[in-house]
Amino acid sequence: MDILWLSLAGAALMMDTTATFQIMVSQPIVACTIIGYLGGDAAMGLHIGLLLQLLWLSDLPVGATLVPAGNYASIVSAAVAVELIGIFPEKHFMIVLLIVLYSLLLSYFGARMVRINRNWNTYFFNKAVRYMEKGSVGAITFINYQALLMHFIIAFLLVFSGILLGEFLIGFITRELSVTWNETARFIEVALLGTGAGLTLSLYKRNEMKTWIVGGAIVALLYFLFQ
Repeated sequence: MDILWLSLAGAALMMDTTATFQIMVSQPIVACTIIGYLGGDAAMGLHIGLLLQLLWLSDLPVGATLVPAGNYASIVSAAVAVELIGIFPEKHFMIVLLIVLYSLLLSYFGARMVRINRNWNTYFFNKAVRYMEKGSVGAITFINYQALLMHFIIAFLLVFSGILLGEFLIGFITRELSVTWNETARFIEVALLGTGAGLTLSLYKRNEMKTWIVGGAIVALLYFLFQ
């Protein structure tokens, strides 16, 4: 039953990416926290969301641009992470590493599904044009609702299947690998934070902005080392 409610919530959050309000609740740091809360561990949801947000911070689905579906991948990954870390708390870092790899695969698969899903947009657009030519302007509202329902159903199926597959694959690997692998994977979060920081820095083109960011990072590092 949990996976059903999480999938419904995940589908609703995915609608914010392009189909509905676009108020940024579909961004990983927000969406993963919500999924984590619904799954019983908001802190872990926020943790996964922060790590994945840095990876896809520069990817915005503007217009017809096709970018990796980081929002979809993050929602699924947060649900899987909360479930598996609750079962294998002693393998925390190993699970995070596997979750990140899984989310990368999902993001590119999701991008392909977005391309396919846009065919439905063409179908509904052509349908709206036909009604316009007939003078049935009021029917366009109904067509919009049909389109939103179709997007929601597809999003639900993607999230539901992604969670099931993730829990099966990552759960199987986690059970099979010994806890010693957890020690090997302990630097994954530091690596992700460093990668995310580099990607974030690349968003700022002006040199004066980079100077302030680098300066702030140095001050923060010194404070962390000598506190």
